[in-house]
Amino acid sequence: MQRRLGWLAAEAAILAVAAAVKALVIVQLGDHPLLQPAGGLDSEWYVALASRVAAGDWTLAGAFEGGAFPISPLYVYVLAVVLGLSGGSLLAARVVQAALGVVAIACAMRCARHWFGDVAGLVAGVLLAGAGVITFHEIVLLQSALDPVLIAALALVYARAIVGDRWPAWAGAGLLAALFAVNRPNALIVAAAIGAGLLVRLLRRQRPAALAAAAFAAGLTIGLAPAALRNLAATGRLTLISSHGGLNFYIGNRAGADGTYEAPPGITPSIAGQAHDARVVAEAAVGRPLADPEVSGYFAGLGVSWIREHPGDAGALFARKLWLVAHRAELPLNYSYAYYERDEPTLLRWLPIGAWCLVPLGIAGLAARPRAGIERTAWLAWGALVPLYAISVAVFFVAGRYRLPILVPLAIAGAGGVTSTIAALRTRRWIDAAVPLATLGIVATLTSWPLALDDGRLEERVAMASALAGLGRPAEAVARAAAVAREHPEPGTVHYRVGLALQAHGDLASAEAEVRRALSIDPKQPEAHATLGQLLARAGRTGEARHHMLRAVTGGAGAAGAARWILDDAIGAPETSSAVFAVAEAARTAAVDAATLREIGQHLLEARRGDLAEPYFLALDARYPGHADIVEALGVALLERGRSARAARTLERAVGLDDRRPSSHLHLAIAYVQIDRRDDGLAEARRALALRPDYPQARGVVEALTRVP
Repeated sequence: MQRRLGWLAAEAAILAVAAAVKALVIVQLGDHPLLQPAGGLDSEWYVALASRVAAGDWTLAGAFEGGAFPISPLYVYVLAVVLGLSGGSLLAARVVQAALGVVAIACAMRCARHWFGDVAGLVAGVLLAGAGVITFHEIVLLQSALDPVLIAALALVYARAIVGDRWPAWAGAGLLAALFAVNRPNALIVAAAIGAGLLVRLLRRQRPAALAAAAFAAGLTIGLAPAALRNLAATGRLTLISSHGGLNFYIGNRAGADGTYEAPPGITPSIAGQAHDARVVAEAAVGRPLADPEVSGYFAGLGVSWIREHPGDAGALFARKLWLVAHRAELPLNYSYAYYERDEPTLLRWLPIGAWCLVPLGIAGLAARPRAGIERTAWLAWGALVPLYAISVAVFFVAGRYRLPILVPLAIAGAGGVTSTIAALRTRRWIDAAVPLATLGIVATLTSWPLALDDGRLEERVAMASALAGLGRPAEAVARAAAVAREHPEPGTVHYRVGLALQAHGDLASAEAEVRRALSIDPKQPEAHATLGQLLARAGRTGEARHHMLRAVTGGAGAAGAARWILDDAIGAPETSSAVFAVAEAARTAAVDAATLREIGQHLLEARRGDLAEPYFLALDARYPGHADIVEALGVALLERGRSARAARTLERAVGLDDRRPSSHLHLAIAYVQIDRRDDGLAEARRALALRPDYPQARGVVEALTRVP
């Protein structure tokens, strides 16, 4: 009894230290400017959705364009409960997440003790308490904060289910597997594999299997049901958890993929951007509106097609992704843990445990023997959690926070490997000691092999310099920018981004100096020319501003805003030749896309400057022949200039290109009226009204032409 109390006291001490460590990290990083839910990061969307739920919108009706959850929803609702009870306190959310992290350590200690004994439980606790990467993710406002406690609880309950084979434990394992999947949808693969194992037992007619399988299935169903039913109610179609699985599969399985996250063309690299852009891209490709499962299926189909056409490349990529899951590198997504561990003066510097040691220790531990009385087959069945979760990540793409859950069962296995190997050495069971030690050496070598991977530190440093500018600390921002630029492969970009932040904060003099510094390093930055043009224009230095705006237009980036400024400046001046030159240059350069060019041209038409719009749209028509909207705009420009006959011919061409545009028919009707073809004008106006019955301008023309003189 006294010995048991001693072990419990040791466990309590480890948990107390872990709680103190996590509390101190919250104090040090809770107010860090880069860890706030802002700036388009995923955490911003999670907090916004949780706040909406806390305000009473429990189903998030109408929150998503397609209806189904585009994200894993569990964290949204957990965060919503905390925000609702705390009056919206993000500090409270971080404290609750850290407390759940302590619970995760407690579960892991009990699990390690279950397999290997009391000492292993303490070792597991020490490993996890010293794992800075886990502590960091528990204070970040992302769903990864829940992963440690969910997988630790699953590991513990699953271990008890395997050994005890009682239906309540299997039901609990099913429920926890479902909750883990609702927070991390790729974990459905883990749940499915556990269920498949139970099904095999059932087919073999092993006596306890039927009840175990039924209990697991019931728990799994209960855990998955709320999200699935909510999605079904919102869309009329079944989506188990979230609708972004197909896109994530495509990101990790396509030409040019390297196993890490890189947004495909046309997809904004954020959760909100993906939710919207994936639909736009898929519908544009298919040519019709798509439901959420169809959008996901479109991207999944692209990935499957690539795998089918390039099986060798796909196999090599999958192997690389498995390697990345096990590698010591922390791959950033939204946040760079390497930056907060190495660059910021926090306790994380003194919490060195991470994948570099947990992966080799854990895999070696899987090769160890559990304590007496535990069948090795049971231990191996539990250990399958590690490769199953690794596969579930590698099916998609690898990021540090996606790999995070696997560190918990690896810590449990690693603790067992340490204690069992020491015991084997003491009792001279050389083979039992040699296998884990050999495995440790091999895995440590493979997972530490140098790879050219970006740990995100430079990007985070640039973001920090920009954040200091936004906080009104320009001197520190400029000094940091200079320091980062010395290491950054694109130093001009560093100074430009800090200049943008200074401009947004209203420090225009410092912003101008920083943007000029950027251009002195790299003059071929059209965005920087556009920004410098804006700053000069606000200072009344229009001559200099015009020069930089033209550089922006010809460079393509920022072209719409820069060209609009040039046009507005020239439109108000008595001499318009510079404006004609500017718009012709914008239309001529291949750097400016069609959408931007149309936006600039529409600005000219709204300013009722057909004289400037005509040469512009002539150049645009030559560059993009056969576009009805461009031809129509040229016709409107000609109408503005009073060239009615030529406008009529041009608008006839527009109608010929696309007979379903009401505005083309209306403008053609006006042109006909101006050249005394009233009957033809009336017919075109009626055609416009037939295409769009609520078209007031067309109705006005019809009424005017049918009115008795």
